[in-house]
Amino acid sequence: MMRFINAVFQDQALHQHLAEQGQEWNYRTVNSARPELEHLTQLEVRSISYGARGGEDDLHSVFREFVQGTVINNYDKDKRESVAILCRKTNELTGIQQVLQEEGIPNIFQPTSLLTEHPWVEPLIYWLRFLAWRDWLDFLAVLRSNYIMLKAAPLKAVIDSIDRSGDQTPDLSAIPLAATLLKLADGTTGSLAGACQDFVDICLKDKQLHERDYLNIYAFLTLANDYELSSAQRDKSIPGFLDYLDDNREQEFLKQVAVEGSEEMQLLTIHKSKGLQFDRVFLFFNLSGGSGSDWTKLKWFFKYDQDDLQKISDYALTYHYEDLLKHSSFGYLPASMESRENLEELNNLYVAYTRAKTALHICFAYRGGDDWSNLTGREDKGQVKLPHLLCDASLRQLAAFEGAESLSSGIRWRSTLPAPDEAPDEDKKRLQKINLDDLAAALPELGAGLEPEAVTPDSPAVKTGKRSGSRTGTTCSATWHTTT
Repeated sequence: MMRFINAVFQDQALHQHLAEQGQEWNYRTVNSARPELEHLTQLEVRSISYGARGGEDDLHSVFREFVQGTVINNYDKDKRESVAILCRKTNELTGIQQVLQEEGIPNIFQPTSLLTEHPWVEPLIYWLRFLAWRDWLDFLAVLRSNYIMLKAAPLKAVIDSIDRSGDQTPDLSAIPLAATLLKLADGTTGSLAGACQDFVDICLKDKQLHERDYLNIYAFLTLANDYELSSAQRDKSIPGFLDYLDDNREQEFLKQVAVEGSEEMQLLTIHKSKGLQFDRVFLFFNLSGGSGSDWTKLKWFFKYDQDDLQKISDYALTYHYEDLLKHSSFGYLPASMESRENLEELNNLYVAYTRAKTALHICFAYRGGDDWSNLTGREDKGQVKLPHLLCDASLRQLAAFEGAESLSSGIRWRSTLPAPDEAPDEDKKRLQKINLDDLAAALPELGAGLEPEAVTPDSPAVKTGKRSGSRTGTTCSATWHTTT
């Protein structure tokens, strides 16, 4: 296991790319703390493509391919071993869990997303906002939500009717469901729990949802009901409840509800897996799944003054003009930010690779129809990020292992070492779980001025600087506390 991890993270092509970008990623060889487990080692690396559009259907198909082609083929529910599926994002875990449920594979998933951001709960927030302030934009958001999905033509008819009505109630009789909801809003008596329940009863009458969706809708309705009944809440109005939700965003009771199984398979984000280890790890990493842009917010770019990460030397704020900023005299700011984000991804992958004790199955997904070799060999290197190069290094390094087996979309290898002799009783007492301190041995010493909480034993330190060797950028830990 460690021979593979060392080979990947010391890959010459990977570090050459870093050097060309004026970056440095220090890595020292890590030795296995449990050599007696080496005969159990299983390694698999796959790269699979999905539709160029990257829509929900395309992503669901790649989740299904991952589960059916990688997880099911290597998972034995009767085998006593700890198993985890790791992803970068919670919504990826949600999609994978849906496929696992369809395949009848029990699992445990604790999502970190807010209950109010669930696709079947967020429209209830819009509905309450409309009841409270009569903002027609909230009403239109309800009509476009999962509950109704009103198409463009009738939606335009609703907008035109609202526009013509001025301060009067619009005539929506041509759109029956919109008219029904408007009538429901006019007849609301003030009970926020009742208002949500009536909306759900009307809009879900003929729909069949996934169990997870019903659980989260029920959790929100229960929350609204408990708020109204609580003697601690003085303001029982809808605006008061909305303020209550906003004030408690960080509380555990506002996290989404998961469908839990009774077996050992756990679904975790890479971030939440830090400090944990499992006998078998399935890693799904979407190379094309960027963080995306929130077009409703300002975006900011910054650069640290020195290596201590304490002061910012320069920054820029922009609203929809980040592309122009990249070509301006301040282009070094988004370039510096992108460099840190890429190295952060590299750190995350190091964490993911080192969670497995004996079996590691990695699936890299990328959008588009290109063959993998064509993708990494492009002249346009701007589309080839560090995670792409790490995937390529993983495929090449595993293929170099003696006895490696070629798959249709990757490489598989199983150890051929014989099982060790039974250990004496006194040795058995000393055998413990793999100590993460041995992984920490790969870390260089902390840089001067680095905050202790910014460093974890999960990955090597990262430095960015000019190619001349003079470090003018930043020194940070694997978990970049300023960007997570």
